[in-house]
Amino acid sequence: MSSAGRTAREQAIYDSLVYPGGNVLRNKLDITDQAALDQAEAEAMALREPTRPIFKKFTLAEMQAVHKHLLGLVYDWAGQIRNYTTGRSEVASFARPEHIESYFEAAVRKPLQREGYLKGAGREPFAERGAHLASEINAVHPFNLETAVDRLLSSGNPHKR
Repeated sequence: MSSAGRTAREQAIYDSLVYPGGNVLRNKLDITDQAALDQAEAEAMALREPTRPIFKKFTLAEMQAVHKHLLGLVYDWAGQIRNYTTGRSEVASFARPEHIESYFEAAVRKPLQREGYLKGAGREPFAERGAHLASEINAVHPFNLETAVDRLLSSGNPHKR
C-alpha cells in the first residue's frame, strides 16, 4: 500500500495492521503468505455471503455490517472504518480518514437516495450509474482493504500497489 501522505501516527496504525517486513495484513488465522490469505478470504466470503446483511438504505453503517460479516472470520478489524491515509500512489490518495463518512454520504448515499436506489432504471442507466457509484465507493475506500477483493478490483489500474 502506498503511504500517500500518511502522518507518523497513521503510519504507526498501518504498520500495526501488517506483518513486519511486508504488506500482508495481520489476520486471525496468522497467515503470512499473501496467496494463502487470498484463498482464506475467498473461502470466508463464500461461506458467509449467503447470510450477509441486506442493504436497505445503503448507509456506511450497512456497509460496515456487511464488511464485518464477510471478513470477520479473517480479520479482527473487519467492519471498522479505516483510520489512516492510503492511496494508489504518493499523489493519488483515497478519502482521508476524517472525510470518509461525509464523502460517502455526499458522493454515494445521497445520490442513491435521490435516484430511488436505481430501482426501475433501465439496463444502460443502471450500469452507468452503478459504475459511477462503484468508483465513488472506491475513492472513499472506507476499510483496510488490501484484501483479495481490492486487489482484484484494482488489477487493471496502472498505479496499483
